[in-house]
Amino acid sequence: MEVHSLNLQIFEADLNALAAKLLPPDTPIEDVAFLIRPEGICVKGVYPLLVNVAFESWWALDVEDGKVTANMTKLKAFGMPAMVFKSAVLKVLEELSAREVWFEVKGEKVHVDIETSLGRYACPSQLYLRRITCADGVVIIEAGKSL
Repeated sequence: MEVHSLNLQIFEADLNALAAKLLPPDTPIEDVAFLIRPEGICVKGVYPLLVNVAFESWWALDVEDGKVTANMTKLKAFGMPAMVFKSAVLKVLEELSAREVWFEVKGEKVHVDIETSLGRYACPSQLYLRRITCADGVVIIEAGKSL
């Protein structure tokens, strides 16, 4: 499949359902939920340690080289700033990415290859991603081949 024009809207409920389906059962994070706001996507959850650590991480989205990139802009634990733990979060994501070919951690960014993901879970596609934006409750992906 080759996309010539696409304006895709992905809602919070879609991301939450996808996470419930794709997160492996042994993932150490519980109660994962997504929020979408104009500044980006928030991933919330609970990380059980000696006590349950409620966290939220905010990610700014962009498109680079045909892939969606996510850069962590804020991290809170127990409702307090916790960016000092950013590298630990990226390390956990890097370990998870070893199981999936459609995302990887490069430096401080997470790269999501939607084409590879679609090929694995739906059908092979060439999207030609152009732009990704966030609004209240929705991510808008624009793609398509320039004619």
